[in-house]
Amino acid sequence: MKIIILWSSLSEYMISNIHDLDISGHEVHCLHLSQDKNYPLDAKLLLTTNTVTFQNVEKCNVEEILTIINNYNPEICIIGGWNIKKYKKAVKNLKTLRVLAMDNPWQNRPRQWLGIIFRKQLIKPYFDVAFVPGSKQEKFAQKLGFKKSAIYRNLFSIDKVIYANLPQLQELSSRSFLYVGRLIPEKGFDILLKAYKKYSDSVENPWGLNIVGTGPLMNASQSKTTVKYLGFLGHSDLVKLYRNSNCLLLPSRREPWGIVMQEAASQGLPMIATKIVGAVGDLLVDQYNGTVISKCSIKKLQKSLTDMHKLTVEQRTKFRLASLALSKKYETHTFAERVEEMAKRNLASNG
Repeated sequence: MKIIILWSSLSEYMISNIHDLDISGHEVHCLHLSQDKNYPLDAKLLLTTNTVTFQNVEKCNVEEILTIINNYNPEICIIGGWNIKKYKKAVKNLKTLRVLAMDNPWQNRPRQWLGIIFRKQLIKPYFDVAFVPGSKQEKFAQKLGFKKSAIYRNLFSIDKVIYANLPQLQELSSRSFLYVGRLIPEKGFDILLKAYKKYSDSVENPWGLNIVGTGPLMNASQSKTTVKYLGFLGHSDLVKLYRNSNCLLLPSRREPWGIVMQEAASQGLPMIATKIVGAVGDLLVDQYNGTVISKCSIKKLQKSLTDMHKLTVEQRTKFRLASLALSKKYETHTFAERVEEMAKRNLASNG
């Protein structure tokens, strides 16, 4: 099957999905915009093969993109989001199955209500089905007018090879919190540093804090010797860190999904995250495999860090097993399997 993907800037998880399609026997042509500087990407990951090609269309206009699509003659077209105007214009009259890949969770915001009110103009002419990661995103897709039968889950798949082996659940000799993401206020990183300082000043033998990522807050004041900045890590190194950590922290002010929660859950990590994170409810359930805090605040996060620190070995093991259990539903269907399911249903409905 020939698949064309219209994406913004690429990430390792999306490239992993493309390779999942490749090893499943499909041809993929990925059109993308220029890379986000906050997400450094190894150029080797974009090497083309006989069945997978990448093309930067940042400077292409609508007509040029449409020509590329028509020349490729795909059976499925997957579009990342509904805000890139030239992608929408290019696919408006396309006869191929048009898949809207969206990670926006339903949050009852004014802008989302505008999307619902004007869905006949903004959504219906451009997309046939929706591809979402979890339940909050599915709820929004339904409000945008997609029938439940036209909504597919498991948009985000983690690398099956790297994350395949389950971790050993023995108690670690040293204990540490882990943060993975951009070092920016939107991710709550400024609050995290302040909350961690208060936590570490108030307990004996505080857990360490390992920080993976880059961003403008990289040089934020932090004199604690228990804090380690590790910069950007590839998945092969990151999975080792997940297996040697005790709790993932995601205190975001905005987070449509949170792919790091999917990765961490697959390795049995308890988690602390804000309610706003899109994967909360699917991959983190309060007091089942971690703690959900109502908002990004120093006081609430400090308390959650302290509460996690005070858990017994048995309680932490329960949380770890619960994370593994929640992650299983995201192993059932891979990205490629969902795309194949869309194609089969589309063929059956048109046959």
